[in-house]
Amino acid sequence: PGATTVTLPTAHTLTFTLNPSTNPSATEYAIRVSHVPTKTNGKKNVETEAAISKTNKTDEYIQANGTIGSSAVWQTYSAWGGASGTVANGLSSGTIYTFDAKARNLDNIETSFGATGSGTTSPNAPSNVTFTNVSTTTMTVNWTDNSNDETGFNVYRSLSANTGYALNGTTTAPTFDVSGLTMNTTYYFRVTAYNGNGEGDYASGNKTTSVNTPGATTLSNANYTTLKVVF
Repeated sequence: PGATTVTLPTAHTLTFTLNPSTNPSATEYAIRVSHVPTKTNGKKNVETEAAISKTNKTDEYIQANGTIGSSAVWQTYSAWGGASGTVANGLSSGTIYTFDAKARNLDNIETSFGATGSGTTSPNAPSNVTFTNVSTTTMTVNWTDNSNDETGFNVYRSLSANTGYALNGTTTAPTFDVSGLTMNTTYYFRVTAYNGNGEGDYASGNKTTSVNTPGATTLSNANYTTLKVVF
């Protein structure tokens, strides 16, 4: 088979399309896949895609449902999605995946693996969302950057933990200043990394704005046994 084409990345999926060359329609194919993170232990992985294809082959295969498994699954070009391809799913974010294919005929005689095709899932999710400089109307959102290949970060905000998130802004630094908030109100945030491969998973956190310090206390109506305290 020719080189596999890899497109349409998300955080956990890639779409691969076989190149059947000139094989007849009854020919079956098995799809091998290998992978390595773009960042390991906070540092950029120095292995190139070419090195992955040569040294990190793992005898893992795409299954009929698009997941990765240990056994080869044989299907025709049509069953593998034809020109539309197949969605490989359950993948890890911020990871380079390399695909290649081998073919077999009706006598189960197999070819060698063809040329590789590679794709990278969207960036790793940030982590450790924290808040500083909290006031009645402002706060600063901070997080840990876990990817080395992001273009920037999207910061989403909501008044509910599970719904209603809207884009508050974007930044290239792992910190974002938020203003125009309401006093004594809890705000929920989600932060994602993005690049040309798409938008990764989110990290989340929430914080409540502060309230004003009470004004000076005044005293009135004092006598020998009572006094009135006014805030």
